Amino acid sequence: MEFNPFIPKEYAGGFVHRFAHISRRHIETSLFVHGAMTTAMFGEILALVCYSMPPAPELAIGIAGPENKGKVLYISTNCRNPTAPPNVMSWLFSQSFRWLGQNTVFRYIVAYALPEVGYGATYQAANFLYTGLSALRTEYLPDIDMLNTRGLPTSLKTSAGIGLVRRVRPRKPRYVAVLGKPL
Repeated sequence: MEFNPFIPKEYAGGFVHRFAHISRRHIETSLFVHGAMTTAMFGEILALVCYSMPPAPELAIGIAGPENKGKVLYISTNCRNPTAPPNVMSWLFSQSFRWLGQNTVFRYIVAYALPEVGYGATYQAANFLYTGLSALRTEYLPDIDMLNTRGLPTSLKTSAGIGLVRRVRPRKPRYVAVLGKPL
């Protein structure tokens, strides 16, 4: 197994779409895409982790304080091939953190565990600190299942006869890793 800190976004997009079942948008907005591969160059991807800027400045300030808000990265996506070794994500995090600590100014990594996938066992195995749950949020969804109206303005949705249903989004466990010196 080899660590590759420079996986092209085009190469990673298909892997994420296939194994994480999410859009390629998470790859396109990433600052760094690191991977565990069978061989360092042109090998099969076993696992990926994608880092982006935090989704909200308040999150970065809450994690690292106003003086260090520019040193926070957010794990936007991580996924593994089901045939990869079971510890591949922990190994990838350790290699990735070492590379980030030596080659960037980032010192704090924040990640959210998806309740429907698991409650952060991978993050706990990689020595992330559990820091609580995300804020309680609501979202509005169309009241019919097969219609995607995310891009439509509310006025158009209601005038087209598409009602919206307000749903409380589940709170996600938040984890933080500190690069470099231990706490």
